[in-house]
Amino acid sequence: MTGAADRARRPLTTFARYVALGGGSMILNIAIVALLSETVKASPALAGALGYGTIFVVNYFVARRFVFRSNAAVLAEVTRFAAVQLTSRVGEYGAYLALVYAAHISYFWSIVLVGLCFFMVKFGIYRFLVFKPEDAEKSCKT
Repeated sequence: MTGAADRARRPLTTFARYVALGGGSMILNIAIVALLSETVKASPALAGALGYGTIFVVNYFVARRFVFRSNAAVLAEVTRFAAVQLTSRVGEYGAYLALVYAAHISYFWSIVLVGLCFFMVKFGIYRFLVFKPEDAEKSCKT
C-alpha cells in the first residue's frame, strides 16, 4: 500500500477503533455496575461511581495506545482528556435538556441524538487536540 493510501485509510481505521472503544467501555461499565450491585450489594451511587471511574482510566489508556497511538507526555494529555470529558458531559446534559424541554423531543431520541453528535465531535477533539497528530505519527513509525 502506498504512503498516501495508508494515510487516507488511517482516519477510518482510527475511527473504527474509536467505535470499538466506545462499545467496549459501555459493556465494561455495565458489567462493573451489575457485578457490584448484584454480588456485593453496593449502592447504585457507589457502583456507578466505580464503573465510571474505571472506564475513565481504561478509556484514556486504550485511546492513547490503541486508538490514537500517542506517545505524548501523559500528564498534559490526561489533563486535556479529563477537560474534554468534563465539558462534554456538561454539554451533553444541556443539549439533552434543550431537546426535551425546548424542542419537545422524547427523552429516548434526545439521548440518542445528543450521544451520536457528541460522539462524533469528541472523536475530532481527541484526534486533533487531546492526542496530538504529530505524536501519533511518531509512534506509528516505531
